[in-house]
Amino acid sequence: MKKLFAYILAVFLMSVSSVSFADDLKVGVLNFPALLKKAPQMEALSQRLKKEFKPRQAKIVSLQKSLEADQASLKRDTSVMSDKEIANLREKIANNQRDLRRLEEDYLADARAAQKKAMGQIIEKVNKLVKKIAEEGQYDLILQSETVAYASNKIDITDKVIKELEKPKS
Repeated sequence: MKKLFAYILAVFLMSVSSVSFADDLKVGVLNFPALLKKAPQMEALSQRLKKEFKPRQAKIVSLQKSLEADQASLKRDTSVMSDKEIANLREKIANNQRDLRRLEEDYLADARAAQKKAMGQIIEKVNKLVKKIAEEGQYDLILQSETVAYASNKIDITDKVIKELEKPKS
């Protein structure tokens, strides 16, 4: 009987101590997708990448148009072309198709890599700001809202982080 009482007392004391610990715990929640959507750095990133990749995109579009023109010419003028001209045009079309595929693949790979690198820099900055806000606000725990079943708007720190992102560099 004494062991049962000691066990019940121990469980009770642990539950009381965890409740008082939870009362002192300061938790914040960060809505990361909303943060990225509203962050001014995302718009700047988008504009920079568009500008950086615009010449390559223009080259791809130009090659596509040239390829379409050659294909239309082959279809339209086959009856008046010699066998050698047809063979040359088909070879040119095949080479241009191969070049176009290669250009598109390289373009997509480079664009993804540039975006990933830039996003990494933005995420690193966000992480530093979250840490700064957590330290200044004496938060014990910051969670991402996507991993939480429910969080009150009272503990959402997303707007605080966005305001810090909007501050000019000092």
